[in-house]
Amino acid sequence: MKKLGLGSISLPLAIFAIIFSFDFGPRLISLGDIILEFFNIPKRSPNNFHYSIIISFLLIVGSIFIGNKYPDHLGAITMKKAKIWLVSICLLAILLLAIQ
Repeated sequence: MKKLGLGSISLPLAIFAIIFSFDFGPRLISLGDIILEFFNIPKRSPNNFHYSIIISFLLIVGSIFIGNKYPDHLGAITMKKAKIWLVSICLLAILLLAIQ
């Protein structure tokens, strides 16, 4: 069995990043919006760009960095397989929001 360690944080961090930017509920509010509102940070920039997407992207990049630094740890092994998809989806979301 692979060892638990700092690299194991990469998978939960990536999952949190996805949940942070995912809209849910009848009012389409995200967990990121709730957290940003708690810290009195606006949900959107003046040009209507979502801050939660940027923060989510940074969290995913951080989880990939941790997973690459400790590749033998349990969560990092799963992140090796998922990192290309996660980064692609985040970049696509940022690109689509920038176009709008």
